[in-house]
Amino acid sequence: MTDERPAIERWITRTFGDPETKRFGSGWMSGTSGVFLGFLAVLGVLAFRFPDLLSSPELRGRYSIPVLRALLETAIALAFVLGFISMLLRRRKALGATAVALAMGAALAGGGAIPIEGELDRQLTIGVDWFVLNVLLLALVFLPLERAFPRRPQQTTFRFGWTTDGTHFLVSHLALQILTFMTLLPSTAIAQLWQPEALSTTIGAQPMWLQFLEIVVLTDLVQYWVHRAFTSSTW
Repeated sequence: MTDERPAIERWITRTFGDPETKRFGSGWMSGTSGVFLGFLAVLGVLAFRFPDLLSSPELRGRYSIPVLRALLETAIALAFVLGFISMLLRRRKALGATAVALAMGAALAGGGAIPIEGELDRQLTIGVDWFVLNVLLLALVFLPLERAFPRRPQQTTFRFGWTTDGTHFLVSHLALQILTFMTLLPSTAIAQLWQPEALSTTIGAQPMWLQFLEIVVLTDLVQYWVHRAFTSSTW
């Protein structure tokens, strides 16, 4: 029988999978949680190291830096402890060892004590901070709900295609500013070349609700024709 899972899912299974049970107390939950927190901790350290490139301009002024530092240190500590527990409970040590390695790497790189230096004036950034905070919050809210109310019987957290969903989530969050810039680039380029004052005055004089409806309709039409043109060219 052919394994239809994406290549990265098959690689993860070969690297971390084993025939042991995944029930509570087996070390699997602690190991996966440790790897998850360790991965986020490494990203958090990178965001502290390179805030001008890896933090979102819209969010910089809203952060409580002491709280973020405390969260980062807590994530590092939990990742280390959970990874160590997994290594004690599970025969195969790859999962726990990865969590410990990520935690140690984040700690050795400076952890939450990294000073924020340099000018934060870059507008096109990779939103690592937004990704870390968002994925942490979503995991805390939706993973328990998914386990308590699964859509299908015997559905697991790492269901078929979970890496595809994760990759889409990763790219759409990390490249938030870049994607926004590329989305608005055609309209801004046209606006620089063609600025009909009469049309702008006419639209600006309309009620706000009418402008909103016009934007929605125009956006949907453009998205439809772009999608149709793309799909037609690929078949």
